[in-house]
Amino acid sequence: MSRFEVSTLPSGDIINVYPGNLMIGNRLNIFRSPLGFSICTGYVLTDPFTFRFGFLHAIPGQRLTEEDLQTLDSLKGGQFRLIEGSQSLPKPQISRELEDKLNITEKTKIKILTKMGKETGPFFITFMPASNSILIVRTSHEDTLTFDAF
Repeated sequence: MSRFEVSTLPSGDIINVYPGNLMIGNRLNIFRSPLGFSICTGYVLTDPFTFRFGFLHAIPGQRLTEEDLQTLDSLKGGQFRLIEGSQSLPKPQISRELEDKLNITEKTKIKILTKMGKETGPFFITFMPASNSILIVRTSHEDTLTFDAF
């Protein structure tokens, strides 16, 4: 399995996005992170026409290659939402490459508080393009947060 994959799943399927992977789909797909985020960062992406969508589960030190940029070319000119938790390590190189090489601009950043007292827990992301929603489940707070995607 390569670090980045393109989804060829039929419409309406759930796409699991594992650490280090990128998946591309359409409005009817549901993207989710079954292993959760702790120090990783999530990127929710769309093309300018909100027809194609992507989800990147970026791991620390991850960089985009030319092949990765070709995969993301179908989203050129679109937007991304960066999702970071309290323990997430910044990924400025990926954000810069999305903006400089593909003109995919950051809409707004979503910062998730994942620390409750002395406890810090992972969070899980589900991106549902059909309802323009991002659901975030925080284990530390035992709650679910909902955000508009774009």
